Amino acid sequence: MMKNKHAIFVLLFSLIFTSCKTPNILIADNLQKTATPLEVKGRNGLRIHQVLTYGGFKTGRVKRGWIHSSNLQFILDFQKAKEKFQFKQFTPDSTVSAMVYAVGKFESTNFDFFRGRSNVRFNMALDYKNTFAGTIIPDQSKDNAWEFIVYNPESSFANNGDCGFAKDKLGNEIKIIPVKKIEGQKNWINFANFGFEFQYKNTAIAAVSILNNGRVWIDPNIPATLQMVSSSMASALLLRSNLEEVANNNSLQNQPNANPPRPQKHR
Repeated sequence: MMKNKHAIFVLLFSLIFTSCKTPNILIADNLQKTATPLEVKGRNGLRIHQVLTYGGFKTGRVKRGWIHSSNLQFILDFQKAKEKFQFKQFTPDSTVSAMVYAVGKFESTNFDFFRGRSNVRFNMALDYKNTFAGTIIPDQSKDNAWEFIVYNPESSFANNGDCGFAKDKLGNEIKIIPVKKIEGQKNWINFANFGFEFQYKNTAIAAVSILNNGRVWIDPNIPATLQMVSSSMASALLLRSNLEEVANNNSLQNQPNANPPRPQKHR
């Protein structure tokens, strides 16, 4: 049964990545009505001087790794993370901006950095090799940084709950919800994440698709700070994710006598 599921999964990805038009992930009705889908530019191709843009949102140049002499506590705590990058995030007209630091494949002891910072329950075994996290430091209020964590970002579990959160020092919280459905597809595809939806006070405010070049939705009516945080997390997930390679690896791992998959390369 599991082999059949993975065969269907890989077949779906073959259709998605060879089609002329990338399908939309299935997002909340209110977000479909208020937000325009923004096509992402800069995700694929050379990583030298990489910059992401979508609509009026953009990043500065993405830097892999960071300066070791920085005294930011988040950076000091995650120096041993195997995946690290940083970038500046800008909202339209550059009215609000933030510095974003993101990490992946970090040591399990670093989970203590996040425990107690949210009402989200850590009720599942967190595999530190498959967890993504970061901090967002607004230029306009550097003393109120947001921290975010996404566990199992390429989850193969058929759950409909949240898979992470972002929270600032004032207690404001955004839930990160995995999106496992695509517009026009039947409900049998529910064991992989095609994107993520961001919810504030149980209302969808933004979403990001990690299929192909990527696509982002951000409610233009939410405050500029929430637009900044949402775009920062969307950009970080787009820079990190490689869902097609994960699909291929999942398929190989369930085939007898298959060669071990090559280590995953992150964008």
